[in-house]
Amino acid sequence: MIQGRKCIERRDLKTRYWGSSQRFADRPLHGLAELAAAMPTDDQLAAAMAPIDRWIQGQQMAPAWDRIALLLTEYLGPTWPAPPWDGEQAATVAMALSLAMEAG
Repeated sequence: MIQGRKCIERRDLKTRYWGSSQRFADRPLHGLAELAAAMPTDDQLAAAMAPIDRWIQGQQMAPAWDRIALLLTEYLGPTWPAPPWDGEQAATVAMALSLAMEAG
């Protein structure tokens, strides 16, 4: 056998080029039929995925921050001072933010 990039092997008057797209043309599938037979059916896959689907549907979607910011601004009003706030003002902002998140 010749060593090199493309080695030619003659067997039953067929020429096979190693390293080319013709390499697997005359070979069996090497166990792919058994692998395909062992794959689950669509019903089995749906039954296995059901708990994951329920979990995904139970997760909360990301809040709409634009809507929450608009509601927070409306709750605080146009005369609300800019930071820094004292403790009472920070508590008011926290309460208004929680109300805006519930409404948003």
